[in-house]
Amino acid sequence: MTDEKKNRKRNGVIQRKKGGPWSAFLDLGDQLYRPCPKCRRRYWVRDGAVAACKRDGTALEAPRSGRRQEWRSGFKRKTDAIAVRDEARPAIRKGVHVVASTTTLGVYAEGWLASMRRQVRGTTLENYRINLTAYIVPGIGDVALQTLSPTTLNKFYGDLLIGASWRSGRALSEKSVRNIHALISKILGDALDEGKVARNVARQAKPPKVTKKELTIWTKDEMNTFLDSVKDDRLFALWRLACRTGMRRGELAGLRWWDVDLEAGEVSVRQNLVIVGTTATVQEPKTPRSKRTIALDDATVEALRAHRKVQIEERLRWGEAWTDSGLVFVREGGEKIYPDLISHWFAKAAKDAGLPVITFHSVRHSYATASLESGMPIMILSARLGHANPSITLNVYSHALPATDKAEASRVAAALD
Repeated sequence: MTDEKKNRKRNGVIQRKKGGPWSAFLDLGDQLYRPCPKCRRRYWVRDGAVAACKRDGTALEAPRSGRRQEWRSGFKRKTDAIAVRDEARPAIRKGVHVVASTTTLGVYAEGWLASMRRQVRGTTLENYRINLTAYIVPGIGDVALQTLSPTTLNKFYGDLLIGASWRSGRALSEKSVRNIHALISKILGDALDEGKVARNVARQAKPPKVTKKELTIWTKDEMNTFLDSVKDDRLFALWRLACRTGMRRGELAGLRWWDVDLEAGEVSVRQNLVIVGTTATVQEPKTPRSKRTIALDDATVEALRAHRKVQIEERLRWGEAWTDSGLVFVREGGEKIYPDLISHWFAKAAKDAGLPVITFHSVRHSYATASLESGMPIMILSARLGHANPSITLNVYSHALPATDKAEASRVAAALD
């Protein structure tokens, strides 16, 4: 008799007590397990590595083979038990049957997060932790992995959008909810690979669509007004670099003097200064193209020369109390400048200049838009911004292309006439 026929014969349904609930009996075939020498409880190898008995802490014996059986109980109707049995049979034959478990999403996610520590960047791990502890675990953490459904997820996403699943009652944006959805999908995807769930239900869920918002930016005249207003600022070179290169604030905060070549007139982006928890830490840029060398205009080079001179004077004035970090932009005592502080100082300087309120990151968008409108090729702009590929640049700054297209059409027509 073949293994398939044996399983068909063994796997059945039973009503243990007349008038009581029905149970589906599943024979999973021979599997490896490690028994406890005291209580003889079996720990199946397929379920994960366990070194000691969970009841008394006794070290487990060497693996051996044994028949594994599973009961699915509590069905009011025989037809329900049969349906569960029939659904399980193909997976049992293929050896991919998911063993019943009451492990909750919150418990599984806790172990999953610990396993991510060596697989993702510090900032990514921190984002995972925040979304888990602030939203996912309080909202649906007590739901069993195997009973999680697309309907449950859709309701959870809706609650987040109206603030019903957060302690402060603050509603989240569509983008934030989609980020949470992506995290849940990743967790369930790994659970699927480990045989903890039969499917990734997040793939059938419907997270909210993100409405693309129009960028709020400065014109080139407004950027020049800002630079004129901060020309005597101690960090004028930082503001100048931001307005003339579109560098990110973490790239500016992490820029080192040995990454600056004033003779060649260029800076090399090799690292970011980011905040993980409450600690400022240095990490490599996200993508290979984020590591780049950016050519500078003469006025920006001169601003960096002047900044270097002022920093040397500050270092001499502080003496041994100076903190030597090697960074271009530091506090007067040499300490690192946290990226959030750059944004705070920028907001104040922009307000003092009487300009429209924008975020510091919007300076990057302002630079990119002005560059396209001035005729900079998209490939060069993409390289200067450090985008993973030019299609990202096209997607983000498509609003600037019509004006560029019109200018180019006139230029080509003049050349052809």
